[in-house]
Amino acid sequence: MLLESPPESSESIFDEATKSNILDLPSDVGEREENVKAWLCRADANYQDKLLACGAILVAQLRVKVLEETQFTCSAGIAHNKMLAKLVSGMHKPAQQTVVPSSSVQDFLASLPVKKM
Repeated sequence: MLLESPPESSESIFDEATKSNILDLPSDVGEREENVKAWLCRADANYQDKLLACGAILVAQLRVKVLEETQFTCSAGIAHNKMLAKLVSGMHKPAQQTVVPSSSVQDFLASLPVKKM
C-alpha cells in the first residue's frame, strides 16, 4: 500500500501516520484512520503519549524516505523502550507501524507468549 503511492508532502506523511496501529484502540476498518488521527491529535494526552504521537509521525516519515531511496517497505514498532518497539514491530506486517501507549504495555506483555520474549 505504501509502495503503490508514496507520500510527497508533509500532509501526506501525516496521512501515512494515521494508518498506524495503536494497541487497545478500536480498529474498525472504516473508522480506524479516524480513531488514530484523533489519538495522535488529542489535547488531553499525557506527556508520554504525546511523545509517542510525535514518534509515530517521525517514523512514518522515515519509512517513506526508506521507500523512496531503496524501493523497500518496512514495518516499525513505536514504544518507550527498544524491547517493546521490537516486539510490536512484527505485529502488523508488511509496511505498517504499531504504537504501544504506556497504558497498553501491561496487557500486551500479559498476552504475549513467553516464547516471543
